[in-house]
Amino acid sequence: MKTYDTFAQLSGSIQTFTGQDFTVTERANAFYELQPEGVTQQAGDALTSNGRLAKLFVDSVVYADRFGVRSSNADNFTEITAAISRAKTQGCGIVELPVGTLKSSDEILMDVEGLTLRGQGAGSFQDGTNRKKTEIQGTKTTKAVIRIMLESCTLEYMVVGA
Repeated sequence: MKTYDTFAQLSGSIQTFTGQDFTVTERANAFYELQPEGVTQQAGDALTSNGRLAKLFVDSVVYADRFGVRSSNADNFTEITAAISRAKTQGCGIVELPVGTLKSSDEILMDVEGLTLRGQGAGSFQDGTNRKKTEIQGTKTTKAVIRIMLESCTLEYMVVGA
């Protein structure tokens, strides 16, 4: 399997690469498959520099970092909702968020039956040892950070702040 740093590097091999799997470093080493003409783009898929569709491979877990979610982003709302949307269309039950403080400018709606939004941890243990932490913070104080719309939706291993 080939690995590319960016989608721009694919442009030279596009014509003979249809149906082949590859990874892209700029998307957290996500697995993609280059599609033939006419395939519909979904959340998480990417267009190459010459307009060909690279389809993101998704199994039972949608990894939000493959949608561009980063603690260094000023706002992750669009990326997190895209990951949730992809989970909905693929029938996946888990959207996994990366370590760090993730900011969101709007409410993240959990409206997918059985969806779990999973972080990497909630901080330190009582004995003082550190542990990985995922925190979601809202940048607007007038709205909830996450709104759980269905009883079957859950949050795991994270801190939700205001």
